[in-house]
Amino acid sequence: MCFFGSSRGRVERSSLRSSRKQSATWPARRFPIVSLPSISTVMLIVTRNFNLSVGSAVALVGVVLVLLTVRYDVDLALAVLAPVASCVLGAFVGTLLMGSLNNGMSPMNVTTFYQDTARGIVLLLAVTVDQLAGRRGDEHQQSHWPDPQRWRYVQNAILEEGTMWDNFLASAIAVAFGATFGVSTIAVAQTAPPMGGDYTNVIPIPVDDPTTKAIAGALFKPTGKGPFPAVVLVSGCNGVFPMGLTKATTDRLLAKGVATLIIDPFTPRNEKDGICPTMQNVYDKSDAQLKYVARGGNDALAALNVLKAMPDIDTNHIFLLGYSYGAMASLSAINKKNPASNAKVAGVVAYYPFCYENDDPSVPVLVLVGDKDDWTPSPSCKPLASKANFELVVYPGATHAFNIPFEKPAELLGHHMEYNEKAAQDAQQRVDAFLDAHMK
Repeated sequence: MCFFGSSRGRVERSSLRSSRKQSATWPARRFPIVSLPSISTVMLIVTRNFNLSVGSAVALVGVVLVLLTVRYDVDLALAVLAPVASCVLGAFVGTLLMGSLNNGMSPMNVTTFYQDTARGIVLLLAVTVDQLAGRRGDEHQQSHWPDPQRWRYVQNAILEEGTMWDNFLASAIAVAFGATFGVSTIAVAQTAPPMGGDYTNVIPIPVDDPTTKAIAGALFKPTGKGPFPAVVLVSGCNGVFPMGLTKATTDRLLAKGVATLIIDPFTPRNEKDGICPTMQNVYDKSDAQLKYVARGGNDALAALNVLKAMPDIDTNHIFLLGYSYGAMASLSAINKKNPASNAKVAGVVAYYPFCYENDDPSVPVLVLVGDKDDWTPSPSCKPLASKANFELVVYPGATHAFNIPFEKPAELLGHHMEYNEKAAQDAQQRVDAFLDAHMK
């Protein structure tokens, strides 16, 4: 906690302070409900139950200072302000220090960091006020003191105890605590959840989900200063694509100056084998399937928000690239009926999705699917082909996962998959053209 003084004995003060003692009056009956313990209690309730912005926390500090000034006097308010300000300053010193060590704070945690900083400001305010209450004794007894000189004696003990060295040391402790708070907050915020696929450059993606605070993502950025357009890559239902499988895609995008964020929504939720059994028959349209698709859409938008917080990302040109389940999740993310679909997405590339009747894309979409796909059949998407900015390409003879370079045909849950080089190359050219057209 932050300390603002010590008990090494009061120092003799000037005659000016003595005269202030004699002439001071304590407004004992102004706002009697406002006491130091009550203020401290309210601050603790706020930190436990509300997510504040830094601006709100600073405003709350201002309100408390006004209350202390009116209820007591300005000296007491300044006694509260000094340690809180020192700790806040130290927190931002810690931020700058950690940022310089890591080439900048991990941007996806900017929101989390500022919320924690705001909570820390209010918590420090509560602790400081509580210290004052403790030093001046039982507030409930003293709130009715008739003798203002007796209160002034206690207040002087609070505000004036200690030597100049004590006060300097207290400020140093406050700044050190604040710096430690800032560094530790960033360190915690930058701890990434586990991710499959052998990725090493993993970052956390905060999500609104009672089962987990964050999913994982692997971020690849081009060299240079940016700002870079970006792609959020959402894998299929059997887990995140391994790094070896996505390398060609990330390398191609990096060569075009496009950043890529590959998300893993499964491993952090202890779904390492994915959710394919639930998605085995998409025509079931069960509640479990629909919930997974909606969750996947929200995960994609959470990744989008992470990218938008990065200063070297072009926030006007962030795309979603989904495969199978990931394509269905991407379509859910930009569905006009989705309350969260107002997020600014530049466009969606959807490889072999299943299209629901209520899909209503709010941004340009390119769908690539084979006419021999027995898992997510192409006819499901044909009703959407008449919508504006919706392009449907159906490849003759292509199966599900036609662009995945299988060494030999494969079966998964009764569904046939086979690599189709001709369709894969044509699809890649169309994807490049789609991105180029919508990055202008």
